[in-house]
Amino acid sequence: MKIKTVGTGNIYVADRSACTLIDDHILVDCGNGIVKTLLQQGVDIAKIDALLITHQHGDHSLDVPLLVFGRYGIANRTELRSLQIYCRHDVANIIRQIFRLIHPDIDTAELMATAKMELCEFDELDNVEVSPGYFATSYEVQHAPHMLANGYVIRHDDIHIGFSGDCHMCDGVEAVMQASDVAVLDTTSVEPSKPHMTVGDVIGLVAKYSKPVIATHMGDASRQYLMDNHPAGITVPNDGDEFIVNKTLDNKVEITRI
Repeated sequence: MKIKTVGTGNIYVADRSACTLIDDHILVDCGNGIVKTLLQQGVDIAKIDALLITHQHGDHSLDVPLLVFGRYGIANRTELRSLQIYCRHDVANIIRQIFRLIHPDIDTAELMATAKMELCEFDELDNVEVSPGYFATSYEVQHAPHMLANGYVIRHDDIHIGFSGDCHMCDGVEAVMQASDVAVLDTTSVEPSKPHMTVGDVIGLVAKYSKPVIATHMGDASRQYLMDNHPAGITVPNDGDEFIVNKTLDNKVEITRI
């Protein structure tokens, strides 16, 4: 499987907002600035057929309407794959509000139909086929004190790629690690951060589960710490990097930067 780290930063840094593309057509999160970033990185947005959103914050959901507009703009000249947006009910409501705020004069339903996009609201995903041959399971994680978010595990063939979403250490992120071969984890800070995981948390998860991690949602300090100290098992990506995930004959996971 191929992982493209479209964006790797948190909301406070110059790096793009945390966003990951799997095999060129499954997107995890679509925050502020991501649609233009996808185009700048040469991604064909007509081929994206699934979008999984972790939670409602703007650096994870704000560009969903712009993805709709982008696909609407090419619908008359490009063959579009149907795109399902998987999200919690609260996230779907936020997306509808954003549409109304930025374009109150547009029929959202008609726009989404032309763009071949559909909101798929859920309480839980349990091994749901979100794209042909790709199956997703959701995991509740704790973000802010009063906010639940979703982590995911995406399975294709015998490879499972996990996503923590934004969260602090909790049972949900442990479950994501247990179900994954490799995980893309919130690595926001060096110092303790109530809504987010720290570098120390991620190092501890790698040691506990002996599984590789790709860091994301990094702040400047956490990125610098990882680059200076090179903790075992943690890959530090830049915006736009691509990786191939394979399993060896003895079932070990290899991550190769391409």
